[in-house]
Amino acid sequence: MRRVPRADAALAAAMAALACGEAIGYADGSPRHLAGSAVLIAGAVALAWRRTAPVPVAVLCSVGLTVPVLVTRTTETIGGPLVMMVAVYSVAAYGPGLPWSLLPAGVAGAASVIRTLGDWGADWVSLGIGLAMMAGAFALGLVMRRQRHETARAERAREEHAAEAVAAERARIARDLHDVVAHAISVIVLQARGGRRMLAVDPDQSRAAFDAVELLAGQAMTDMRRMLGLARTPGAGADLAPQPSLRHLDALIDGLSRPGLRLVTDVTGDLAGVPPGVDVAGYRIVQESLTNVLRHAGASTASVAVRVSPERLEIEVADDGAGSAGPSATGFGLVGMRERVSLYHGTFDAGNDPRGGFRVHACLPVTP
Repeated sequence: MRRVPRADAALAAAMAALACGEAIGYADGSPRHLAGSAVLIAGAVALAWRRTAPVPVAVLCSVGLTVPVLVTRTTETIGGPLVMMVAVYSVAAYGPGLPWSLLPAGVAGAASVIRTLGDWGADWVSLGIGLAMMAGAFALGLVMRRQRHETARAERAREEHAAEAVAAERARIARDLHDVVAHAISVIVLQARGGRRMLAVDPDQSRAAFDAVELLAGQAMTDMRRMLGLARTPGAGADLAPQPSLRHLDALIDGLSRPGLRLVTDVTGDLAGVPPGVDVAGYRIVQESLTNVLRHAGASTASVAVRVSPERLEIEVADDGAGSAGPSATGFGLVGMRERVSLYHGTFDAGNDPRGGFRVHACLPVTP
């Protein structure tokens, strides 16, 4: 059995106490007076279940309103009308809805008529006031019912939108991790080729290349576990490795270095003041740009400039390669970088550098 809310139990107790007080006050010792008072008190107690069984409670309260009048001809009490108003409100607010709620409301109206004319007089003013009070209670219940449904509908809509936002964010993160793993594998292949070619010529460079392969493979495995964990459980992020950061730019450069390509970095400003999301986006832009240099540019030198100010994070990656043969606008290359920059309402530009080669420039606001 469903538990009775404390508020309803307190309301029923108060109404029952009022009915008992009036029964004592108007007691004449007759059995019929006691019977009428008992019915009214039973209706008041039934208000404790006004939310779970509003229609039976309204019918019982209607009986409790009319029986005392029929057996005692007393219409001066106020406990009966108050009990009935609460019952009418409850059947409108928690009942089966129109038109079924009209039935107990009609019974309540009839009970009001019988009570008002209980002394068989024609007190039409009192009758009108009583019916107006019942109609007002019924209308208020309908308003509260509609408000409750609208609140529930809005809450469901918020939950659906939140679920869609979470799904979209998880898809974006999965795409981001896909880019990272794909880039790492591409660089591993390039490093392995370079190391194999330099094995007989320069063992030290080969060893450095294979060390980079080991480092990138470990990072790729970590990102792959992150992506698989993201697909399995929504809360997997708490156990994952930290997100990459521009503070780890040296490790990224070491992993992307290869024989025949010189990478130059210049970082100015305090990276500690960059928000984590902007920091990760900047790291991914540098990583994507340098990977495209390795894939397409045929460059001998590439430079990475990171400038931090209180207002923005500025990133520039330039190479001296083939220019138009640089990063392609297809796939997740430039499109992915533009998405990351637009997410933070920044600016992005990529194209042939008038000085030669290809240039990627991104500016992301540091402050909202």
